[in-house]
Amino acid sequence: MVKKFFVLQLFLQLLFVQLALSANPTDYQKGWEFFSKNDRVEARKSFNEALNNPDTKSDALLSLSLLEWNENHLEAAFANFQKFYETSPIPYPYFYALSSLPILFEAKQILSPAELAFYEKIVLDPKLNGTQRASVYEHLGTHYAKMNNQQKATEYYNKMGTLKNWQVLGSFDNTSGSGYSKDWGAVSKARSTDVFKNKVDADVTWYAPKYNNPNNWFYFDYYFYLNNSIMYAQTFVNSPVAQEVYLRAGTSGSLKVWVNDALVAAVPEERNCDLDIYAYKVKINQGNNRILVQIGASDIDRANFLVRLTDENANPISNISSSDVYADYTVSTEKYNTTQLPFFAEEYFLNQIEKSKDNPLNYFLLSEIYLRNDKSYEAIKALKHVESVWGKSTLSSYRLHEAYVRAQNQTDYEQETETIKNTDPNSIFAMQTKFDEAIESEKYSDAEEICANAKKLYGESSITDDWDLKIASYQKRFEDVIALAKKLYKNNPTRADYMQLNYIIELNVNKKPKAAIAIMEKFCKSISDDGVLGALAKAYLDQGMTEKGLATLYKRLSLNPYAVGYYDNLMSTLFGMQRYNEALAVSEKALALAPYISNVYNTRGFIYKNMNNADKARENFNKSIYYSPTNYDSRNQLRLLDNKKEMYELFPKTNLQNLIDNAPVAKDFPEDNSIVLLNEYQHIVYPEGAKEYRYEIATKILNQSGIETWKEYGIGYNGYSQKLIVDKAEVIKANGNVVKAETDDDNQVVFTNLEVNDVLHLEYRIQDLSTGKLAKQFFDHFLFKYSIPSVVNKYSLLIPENKKFNYKVVNGSVEPVITTVENMKLYTWELNNQPAVKSESHMSELIDIMPALQISTIDDWSYVSDWYKDLTTSKFKSDYVLKETVAELMKDKTNLTDLEKAKIFYNYILENIAYSSVDFLQSNYIPQKASRTITTRLGDCKDLSTLFVTLCREVGVNANLVLISTRNNGNNGLVLPSIGFNHCIAQLNVNNRKYYLELTDNNLPFGAAIKEDLNAQILPIPFGTEKTDDKLIRLEMPERMLNSSVRKQLVSFAKNDMLIDRKQQFYGSIASYQRAEFKNVGAEEQLKNMNEAVASNFDVSVKVTDLGFDNLENLADSMSVAYKVEVKNAVQDVAGMKIFKFPWTDTNSLDIVAAEKREFPMDYWAYQTEDRTKEILTIELPQGKKMVEAPQNVKLECPSALYSLVFDTKIPGKLVVTRYFERKQDQIAISDYASFRDFLNKVSENDNKQYAFKSMII
Repeated sequence: MVKKFFVLQLFLQLLFVQLALSANPTDYQKGWEFFSKNDRVEARKSFNEALNNPDTKSDALLSLSLLEWNENHLEAAFANFQKFYETSPIPYPYFYALSSLPILFEAKQILSPAELAFYEKIVLDPKLNGTQRASVYEHLGTHYAKMNNQQKATEYYNKMGTLKNWQVLGSFDNTSGSGYSKDWGAVSKARSTDVFKNKVDADVTWYAPKYNNPNNWFYFDYYFYLNNSIMYAQTFVNSPVAQEVYLRAGTSGSLKVWVNDALVAAVPEERNCDLDIYAYKVKINQGNNRILVQIGASDIDRANFLVRLTDENANPISNISSSDVYADYTVSTEKYNTTQLPFFAEEYFLNQIEKSKDNPLNYFLLSEIYLRNDKSYEAIKALKHVESVWGKSTLSSYRLHEAYVRAQNQTDYEQETETIKNTDPNSIFAMQTKFDEAIESEKYSDAEEICANAKKLYGESSITDDWDLKIASYQKRFEDVIALAKKLYKNNPTRADYMQLNYIIELNVNKKPKAAIAIMEKFCKSISDDGVLGALAKAYLDQGMTEKGLATLYKRLSLNPYAVGYYDNLMSTLFGMQRYNEALAVSEKALALAPYISNVYNTRGFIYKNMNNADKARENFNKSIYYSPTNYDSRNQLRLLDNKKEMYELFPKTNLQNLIDNAPVAKDFPEDNSIVLLNEYQHIVYPEGAKEYRYEIATKILNQSGIETWKEYGIGYNGYSQKLIVDKAEVIKANGNVVKAETDDDNQVVFTNLEVNDVLHLEYRIQDLSTGKLAKQFFDHFLFKYSIPSVVNKYSLLIPENKKFNYKVVNGSVEPVITTVENMKLYTWELNNQPAVKSESHMSELIDIMPALQISTIDDWSYVSDWYKDLTTSKFKSDYVLKETVAELMKDKTNLTDLEKAKIFYNYILENIAYSSVDFLQSNYIPQKASRTITTRLGDCKDLSTLFVTLCREVGVNANLVLISTRNNGNNGLVLPSIGFNHCIAQLNVNNRKYYLELTDNNLPFGAAIKEDLNAQILPIPFGTEKTDDKLIRLEMPERMLNSSVRKQLVSFAKNDMLIDRKQQFYGSIASYQRAEFKNVGAEEQLKNMNEAVASNFDVSVKVTDLGFDNLENLADSMSVAYKVEVKNAVQDVAGMKIFKFPWTDTNSLDIVAAEKREFPMDYWAYQTEDRTKEILTIELPQGKKMVEAPQNVKLECPSALYSLVFDTKIPGKLVVTRYFERKQDQIAISDYASFRDFLNKVSENDNKQYAFKSMII
């Protein structure tokens, strides 16, 4: 009994101690409380106190290191970390976590003496993880390479234990990541004799480049153009025994790895990550083993990798070798699990967090590991957790700032920047932002004040040094600039920017070119810097020291024998000196390294041309085109070599001067402000798939209005995949003088000094630079008639004789004139002297009513759907953010049907993601990844639709994308297969029913449709291996909620005033319109807007009161509004009677039928947006009053619409009137217009009919 009591007493004592400790925070905890409040002074005091506690010393040192970094005290930060490393029993995960910060390595290439000594010491630590040891070797190698000690650098690089000696193959199409999952043949074909077709259908093979970067990262950009590319590398590893090893890889790009043709690694995400991040346990055979790596680039602009074979502790396997020569190997039958093994540092901090959730340091360090390896979303989650528990600090904001940069989330990035500025204005991070803003806005005194404050708070540093220099430069204090430049270079002799500033001063200020060159020469003796070597070479050449300049360029190549760009630079330099043989020798080395780079062949073509070797010039220009069909420079040179005309000279030339001389004058076209004299497209399609076109337009100004119309002109083109060349932009004056127009760097032309009777003349070319599947196709359309008169309308197509294409002219007949030009066919369609198309109310799009040419080489719609499926498949990939979002949306929800899940996702998108319109036709077809839309909370139609489909697919709900050409895009835009869509929506397939979901209208009820989508042309895009009909169909929703309304009004009278109590119910898109009008404004603005809307239906004073809404803020199928209206003097006294009109809220304007006749059909759907409306009017007659005559029911009908009025007088003293209107047709044909016009006039007559009541005679 005594023993039990003693145990209980001991337990209680321990409990009290624990409670006391939790109630009294330690100095370390206090430090983080202060740090989280940006009180760095008190935080430093607490952390220093925490150093005295053995339990918190290590964490306190690391926290002090972070704090010193926050104040830009990098030496102190490094010193604290050194103390931590020397005293901590497990420093290694912490070392890794902080390695990418300025505290340790960051982007440093040259280490300080203290840093160098530290790293050369710890690399010998036997407990150091093999991954970290390899990383330190890499940094040490880079340091010695920069310090011109190549031998020492090579020693360290060789200790990393990486696989070297690779063959390469590429590149293959990876537009929007579409190439990642495709079989390009590389797995099954490993021999150098195997031939593949690359992204432009050129033959390519495996080959072994002699050089790559010595830092052991294998860079593909030395051999291929990276844009939207898949590339491969293979090496053959020889092992003396069969053994299990760990394959570890780091990459920039997506990744796949095969070992003996068995897939080991599959990472579709394109990341820039560190070495060894991806790790897998594999088996290698005794003898030869094939290691095959696939890297993909589409979202990022890098493509490289580093692969090591190691033991369990990440130390290199020592008894293997690798070769870039094919060796027979045994194909593996292993079925590997491609899930990567946990990364040691990441796993460590996840475990630390599980053990101790109350230490913010662990979360920060985990987030740094995530950031180091491009796991931005995971980093954001960790940092947000820190803020939710410990509050928002400058440290957390600054790291979120970095995470948002990596996630390409500009909105939140800017928000974090503002947060730091506003909450911690004296932090070094805030000062940096404010300094940059001051310089940008030319507030140099403010910049000086910021700099002085930073020095006062944190002392002088490299940051304030740079600020001083920048301020002096912008203030033009040149003496100060010179003094600072000398001082800073003296104190920082490894800084190339300071050296170059001193070079410029010596060259341009002191006018001493030799002394200037001596500065660079001295720098290059101690520091290896490619940029400086290039600058030194240029300086030699500029000063006439040709051989020194060339020797320097050769030296740069010897240090970087893998850099194709440096070969190209040297080759071009030699070419310019007419040293053709030397240039060719350099080009041979470049081609040995990168045999598929078009520009090298193009330069060789010029060299041979200047050597008068036409055959060799042709050979190289042809190869340039073969490897890059869009190398138009090579095409032009080939024609010059063969004494052929330029391609555009093959088209018959229109005599513009003749058109001007015979141009009509204003009196000939009194209704028009201008006339197009020439409207001509000339399109060239080359055999290899490249295409370019020339457009020429000449317009005569007839009056002042024409000047306003034509004074500015925007050329439509895509700057990412097209090149614009403006050949002429001018104003031809009435007297024949020519005035050049103003053009900017993009696509805007301003015709200055434009006067009546002037002719503006524009001539430009657009060269297509696109690659990929669609680049091989050609499609176009051309209108022959516009809203202004035209004289010559001509479309010409020059196309290879064997190139198949389809064409069709709609709304008329224009036959082509076909001739043979060289080995091509020239098609010319021409329709001249066309009057202006006169605008009519709600007329169809011009392409539906005017003669229009459509051309396409695409055979069928399945090609288009397959193309778009390729573009979008990678965007549906599930990832961390998507899974987190789905988990949150599905939390505590069970037994949901597929339709219920889809509605949850639909509501989430409409309520949380803002719609941002992007022109769908400017090649902006590629949606962003679903997780990016979630994090940025912003997207266009294809982004929102992709997000919906991805969310649905994550929970097993069947959904897919749909391309749509909305009705306001015309019906004839897609008479042939092409990419003429202007919108994207989602299709949901549940319960044997299709739902078409418009996600850009954040007020639209689920399952409703907006007017532009209904009956539009659509192309469903298959998901995965699923099939669609692969044909163009109409968007039909027979079971949809109708866009309609039901309005009820109770009308009474007070003398001659009308009192109305209205209740209105809106459904479908009509509910959306009402929400858009009233949801996002305050009550006062709501009342004002409603009063204005109601007043527009009366010609007397009105007042709206008691306004209220139901379902305004949500996405219910319908929303309702109720209000009261007082209409002053709505009743007129006439001969003892009270005269009034029914206060209908939905009436038809006669403006649309004002014209007696029409030339074109009317798009009635664009005017009458409601499918049907119903309005019930209950009129309470004043006591003792009765209607003068009993109203008669009315029913009107025409092919386009139906209208009825039904009167009910059964209730004494009340008249109930029901008005019904239904649209029956979307478009009113010309033949139906007369009957429709008569119908609408009769409807208006009945809607506006006056009624009377009078006293009853007793």
